[in-house]
Amino acid sequence: MGSLANLSIRVDKLPKENFKKGKNYDQTGEVYCDITISINDETRFKNNIFCYVPQTKEERDAKKKKQALGNGQIFWTDGSIKVVDREENKNTSNNDNKEDEGLPF
Repeated sequence: MGSLANLSIRVDKLPKENFKKGKNYDQTGEVYCDITISINDETRFKNNIFCYVPQTKEERDAKKKKQALGNGQIFWTDGSIKVVDREENKNTSNNDNKEDEGLPF
């Protein structure tokens, strides 16, 4: 294990247009929403984790302000956080259908 962290997310700010039905949505009702998490060495107000709505390349290039969702802190680490190899995208969610019909939100 590399680290442990606490994170507090403003659920009311989760963008419903980013919600995706999981592969077993019909049986389980699973719904996902991607978020981006930034972990920094420096702290601000005792927080070194910041999470926000993912941005497209165009939004980043245009320097669009990030939509903040929350923040938190690493509270334990063994100092060995590693970057993992990216797995091939198996497309386990239904990204083509952005309709939110039947979503519980």
